[in-house]
Amino acid sequence: MTVLVQAANLSGVNETALALAYNILLAAHCVLLIIRGTDNLRWQQVTIDCVVLAILVYVRFNDLFHSLLMRSLVFVLLGAALFFIGHLYAQQKSRSQKHA
Repeated sequence: MTVLVQAANLSGVNETALALAYNILLAAHCVLLIIRGTDNLRWQQVTIDCVVLAILVYVRFNDLFHSLLMRSLVFVLLGAALFFIGHLYAQQKSRSQKHA
């Protein structure tokens, strides 16, 4: 990852585009790890990745939008996503207990 960032800086890529690509990559990585942790019933992994995703969203969207409506919409969507992740984890856990 660091090598790609340094190579992009040397090739003259716009810093904003590079930051956006890095943030999207980090968010996608968190989502994939959340899905993997939910499937394997690893609550520690799910919790850590949810916290990292929430911090990323907070840091990026707190400065990005000046509109309070857009900020509140992003945080409501993040909260809904976290509840949905908890729901999926609970479903997976109940399925595994029924089959055990």
